[in-house]
Amino acid sequence: MADPRDDRQAVLLKAGEIMFMVVFTMLFSGGMIPTFLVVKALWLVDTYAALVVPTAINAPEFWGRSLGWYGMALSDLLDLLPDGHPGGRELKPALGRFVDALIRFQDGESGLWHQVVDKGERPDNWLETSCSSLFVYTIAKAVRHGCAGEDRMKAAWRGYRGLTERVRYDERGRLIVPDICVGTAAGDYAHYVAGPVSDNDLHDVGAFVLACVEISRANERFGSHSAVRV
Repeated sequence: MADPRDDRQAVLLKAGEIMFMVVFTMLFSGGMIPTFLVVKALWLVDTYAALVVPTAINAPEFWGRSLGWYGMALSDLLDLLPDGHPGGRELKPALGRFVDALIRFQDGESGLWHQVVDKGERPDNWLETSCSSLFVYTIAKAVRHGCAGEDRMKAAWRGYRGLTERVRYDERGRLIVPDICVGTAAGDYAHYVAGPVSDNDLHDVGAFVLACVEISRANERFGSHSAVRV
């Protein structure tokens, strides 16, 4: 019997291939492609995935790292768009709305975000560092791009402080980033909160470094003792 993980990989590869073509066309066609074509491409991804693995898409939960990759992709795409590109008129407001939604669900005590982002009140949900790193990166970068107000940096600083309070060092002085959800397929709430947790998993190490870089840029802009820092 075929391993279902092979089917999931095929889904992701096909989805990635389609979306790469969409983004490539958006960037180099001289303007945004018609919205209906983007919707059609997304529909094709969903349809293909549903045929192969019915449970591989349309997960009923807001899983942290999936949202984190979305925010990173959106903010990084803005780096590539030339000034005045018509795509910015659609992408910048979208990123601003996304940032506002993230901040609504930031944990008030730690500054981090939960594995299932919108259900932090559940006792079995837990604070996950890879999505928190990606969200800090996204929020700080949205502020830099002018997609979010400077007051939103407060949330980025709180998240960054939460991350730095979580990391630790081993006996040899090496940095350890804990509380990382390892790679997982789409699933329900129980699937996400029961998944294995790791230290220094590559799903977060790079994201943590990028968050540090973006916060450093914000620090240069606003100053170490800026009023926007928490």
